[in-house]
Amino acid sequence: VQLLDRLSSQTGLAVVLFGMTGLSTQVFAWRAASRGPARDLCRTVGGLQHPLSHCAAGWLLLSTIAQPRRDGLLRRLNSEASEESKFVFSEMSARIDVCAQSGQVRGSAGFGSNREMVAQLLPVEAADEPLAIAILFGRDEPVNRDALAGSIAEGIRLMMGGGEDNPGSVTAFPTAA
Repeated sequence: VQLLDRLSSQTGLAVVLFGMTGLSTQVFAWRAASRGPARDLCRTVGGLQHPLSHCAAGWLLLSTIAQPRRDGLLRRLNSEASEESKFVFSEMSARIDVCAQSGQVRGSAGFGSNREMVAQLLPVEAADEPLAIAILFGRDEPVNRDALAGSIAEGIRLMMGGGEDNPGSVTAFPTAA
């Protein structure tokens, strides 16, 4: 919760905690944006679920699943998807491999929105319950995606006790957004 608050205060953008429920990406917690076109985005998303293959956070969560089980899940997701939501298996598999290597992703926010996200996996003890935290923004919103990714990484580092910073104090990060 402190990490969501910290990132929201630093960026003024929507911050969302995602988890995996079956074959769906689910919104577990969120903080609404305080500025910009995404300001109203998170007012109605709590608990929403979306297929794992339909958003960047889902790709990141899928990356935590070992092969060949992941391939089976991707085939199932594709077979159950509507015609307009189907994907090329090899491209999706390669995208998820990149997520597995980096532990982060940039891409579509999904959930029927015209937003994008920068997301990173949270270090959790239960490998079968992965969590991802994301900062959402409008596609045309002038944000520094690298700085947002850095803000998430720094927030996680501080959350895990890797810094002297007081988790209750937040410094604005104007270059991120």
